[in-house]
Amino acid sequence: MQATFCNNCGKPLPAGSTFCGECGAPQKPAMPHTPNTPAPSLSAETMRASAPPSGGGDYAPTQYQPPPPPGTPSLVAHAGQDAYASQYPPAPGYGPNNAGGYPGPSGPQGPAMVPPPAYVPGPPPVVTPGGGVAPWAQPQKKRTGLKVGLGCLVAIVLVVLLLGGGGFFLYKKLSSKSSSTASGTPGASATASATPGGNPAGTQTLNDINREAIYAGGDFTIISAKEAASLPELQQSDPTLNVLEVQIKETNQGTRGLNPTFTAIGADGKASSLYSSSPASVGAFWNPGTTASGALFFKVPSGSKIGDFVIQIGNSMELPVSVPLTGTYDPNQWQPVTYPINKSVMIDIGRLKLTVTQIEVVTWNPGFQAPKDMRLLRMYLHVESNEALAANVGSGNYVLVFPNGDRAKATVIYGSLIDAGVAGGESKDVGYDTWVVPPEPADYGMAFFNSDGTPAGQIDLGTV
Repeated sequence: MQATFCNNCGKPLPAGSTFCGECGAPQKPAMPHTPNTPAPSLSAETMRASAPPSGGGDYAPTQYQPPPPPGTPSLVAHAGQDAYASQYPPAPGYGPNNAGGYPGPSGPQGPAMVPPPAYVPGPPPVVTPGGGVAPWAQPQKKRTGLKVGLGCLVAIVLVVLLLGGGGFFLYKKLSSKSSSTASGTPGASATASATPGGNPAGTQTLNDINREAIYAGGDFTIISAKEAASLPELQQSDPTLNVLEVQIKETNQGTRGLNPTFTAIGADGKASSLYSSSPASVGAFWNPGTTASGALFFKVPSGSKIGDFVIQIGNSMELPVSVPLTGTYDPNQWQPVTYPINKSVMIDIGRLKLTVTQIEVVTWNPGFQAPKDMRLLRMYLHVESNEALAANVGSGNYVLVFPNGDRAKATVIYGSLIDAGVAGGESKDVGYDTWVVPPEPADYGMAFFNSDGTPAGQIDLGTV
């Protein structure tokens, strides 16, 4: 059978094809020639050019031929004869002219068209119910521009990412170098600013210690502690030392200001004096009637364990108040130990009755700490007058008798000294007097005197 051409796009078709493999247009069967319509005569050269190669099948591609010379009869049916031709665009280079026709030489069947490029067979198109052709049968569109655009976009994104990442690392390096140069210690400024008042990496911490003590009548509480090579409040440049920070609270409800001395003692017994405090007052002077909180800073040997430290209050001349950060601790050791006495002596021919109500053994008086390796003994006195005239009672009316028989008047350097006036018929407590005694328990007594200095009596205080 003779090869035909697509009614729509002009592509050559194998003989008997019902659809165009290029544009998908359906093909009408060839119309039989009638005697009234003579078949166009084709030259031998034209027939040879359009005939399929010998030995090829029905779908063998036709070689591309140059346009036929003017006057050669066209073998392609006019587009107007195809009911579906209007649905598809004409082949490239062929479009309606101003007269509504198609350019090219005319023949008996209509204007001639140049044979298109070689045909590549494909699956027949499928007509959808709406009258169109299935999407896969549509002519493929060129996507060269889209691919180029996507390629450019990907390239731009990669460049931005590379430059952005490189810029970030460059910025970090320059920033780190600038910080090191400004601080003098690499990373020191960054660490302090990153955790203001916080806990830098590598710091040993002890939270919720909450251990109380009494120094010179002031209440002292260790809240928490931490140790590190450096802390935001204090940078330690000596590699053999660490910084120990102890958070405290102090309350002084007495009438005298206190001047505490702080020391941190390690497991080896080495003492580290207070380096600084924040605020400065918590480590220097506790005002009367105040409560304050703050931090104490010590420079301690590096490599030590924070739980081995003991915080000690008191100078070298005072009885120290020692509070371990961990381990066994008895807060009652700073509390007064009371011994009821309630024994009396009559002086001045029975005109005055002196009664020792109780004695206390303590480590402090308000505003004062007991001397080193000693303790304080307080004697509380009640006076009752049995005459109409006023009388005066004080430390000249009694002495403390030690176990070895020594006698001592009350001391005046620890803030207490009885010197009371008593009206006629009055009965009242007149306070306490203080003595310094050794820490070991012992049997003490009290001797009394009349106003003229003669002995009036003696009472036994018992073992205290």
